[in-house]
Amino acid sequence: MSPTVTGIEKRGQGVVAVTIDDVGRVGPTGFNVKYVCEALEIAPSLINHHFGGRDELLAEATELLERELEEELLELDSKFRIFEGL
Repeated sequence: MSPTVTGIEKRGQGVVAVTIDDVGRVGPTGFNVKYVCEALEIAPSLINHHFGGRDELLAEATELLERELEEELLELDSKFRIFEGL
């Protein structure tokens, strides 16, 4: 049986995705959880419950971006050997 993504996990992924988009638009200092909550029509208490708060949500978004960047760099390196000899 393959793992499935629950509604809560999908919502969490949506929260992180909207966070990344908003931070890209206003920067980390301008980021406000209220925007994410309004965009996804969720209560701010859900952010606190699932992520622990604003800073933890930003950390989760940063970690996701780091993982994605690392995957892209490794893919590029496998194609073009850009890190060979470093």
